[in-house]
Amino acid sequence: MNRKKSLLKNTLILSLGQIFPQLVGVITLPIYTGMLTSAEYGRYDLINVIVYILNVVVILQIHQAVFRYLLDVRGTEKEKEYITNTIVFELGPSLVSSVLFGVCFRELSVSVRILLGVYLFLNIQNSVVGQISRGLGKNRQYAFGAIINSGLNMILVVILMAGAKLGFKGLFISLDIAFLSAVIYQIIACKQLERIDFKYLSKDVLKVMLNYSWPMIPNTLSIWIVNSCDKFIIRFFLGIEMNGVYAVAQKIPNVFSIAYSTFNMAWQESASISVKDKDADLYYDSIFKALFDFLTGCMLILISATPILYGILIRGSYEAAYDQMSLLYIGVFLSSISSFFGSIYIAQKATKEVGISSLIGAVINCIVNIAMIHWAGLYAASVSTIVSYLILTLYRGTDVKKRGFADIKYNIKHILLCLSLISISSIICYQRVLYLNIFNFLYGALGFIMLNKNMIKGIVITVEHKIKGRSAHNE
Repeated sequence: MNRKKSLLKNTLILSLGQIFPQLVGVITLPIYTGMLTSAEYGRYDLINVIVYILNVVVILQIHQAVFRYLLDVRGTEKEKEYITNTIVFELGPSLVSSVLFGVCFRELSVSVRILLGVYLFLNIQNSVVGQISRGLGKNRQYAFGAIINSGLNMILVVILMAGAKLGFKGLFISLDIAFLSAVIYQIIACKQLERIDFKYLSKDVLKVMLNYSWPMIPNTLSIWIVNSCDKFIIRFFLGIEMNGVYAVAQKIPNVFSIAYSTFNMAWQESASISVKDKDADLYYDSIFKALFDFLTGCMLILISATPILYGILIRGSYEAAYDQMSLLYIGVFLSSISSFFGSIYIAQKATKEVGISSLIGAVINCIVNIAMIHWAGLYAASVSTIVSYLILTLYRGTDVKKRGFADIKYNIKHILLCLSLISISSIICYQRVLYLNIFNFLYGALGFIMLNKNMIKGIVITVEHKIKGRSAHNE
């Protein structure tokens, strides 16, 4: 199977594990916004932010290292070496941090604090076993684990929040049971316990893995700062209710971001496997050009559908959230392009460069946000996101070429055209006028077709060949 077909296959498989959770998120969002107050929803969102940070810091991103190094040793005895050292290293810190995490929330009941501690521990374990599954090439099992997690969570949320009216407590009971089920499934389905052998414990192996993984901490934390530190700034200057509004504003734009993350997971694997190929530069260049046009087209469609999605999905007093979405769309688009370049760094095992570039973006985000929030209010968070990701994208796009990691030939006029198309669509969406919304949908559909006409033509030809082949076979 050639690289592009393998990339497409893995993207489709991983998308099952990403799209389904997103659909579940869409279904449960009305329950969350309807059953929780703005303050409760804001607290829930901040808890997820803290869990995300601890997931990154506590185990020094070693799950990223085990994925990358397993790619090089698939099917060999050395799999046990990397998996064993990863599990032994991460279990202790995970347990200690989970206990401390639960203890910190003194304003909550003891039972809820226990649930929060369990939530952190299972969140970390899900990250570890998930990356091991991917490193072993078990993308189907990885995707199905995500489906189990989200599907079970949806069922329990309906039962415990909408039915039993357990509110905040019911939310975390649902999350804990869902995460536990997903972790157990992946451990069994991928036979991970069979790949743990304590004779392979090695300080040298662990040192190599940590030298790779720890520079990923500033990268991942910087992404968090750009995405989530805004929420702390908003809470401090504008109050927790506005934090809830901003969290809701991110929901629909983040559908694009999370959908892209599916491709990026497959792209990390493909870029890493292809890094030593003689035609790696040509491969990276062709993927970038096709991806940029495809993402632009998808963004145009999503922006044009926002008025409908907002009316269906958002409940409660979150009217101010709509005004932020037009700006946030541009931010998540730039974030996706910067992540593409980040995967090339990872393929080259240049994790320090990933961390440095991400840190630059994070610092810029904080400076712009704090400088603007006194007079721009909630718009400061959205604008700072655009500025930080724009600078991060420009930096990485230039740097990977300068370092010889990828000789991508940029068509500046075409790139500016695509960014203009997205900006125009966002401005139209912001107006909230019916006839403009109709025009925007037609504009987005036409833009998608024009940008991706070669891809669409290729799909049509492939389908026609398959239909003719089946017809000939039946005759």
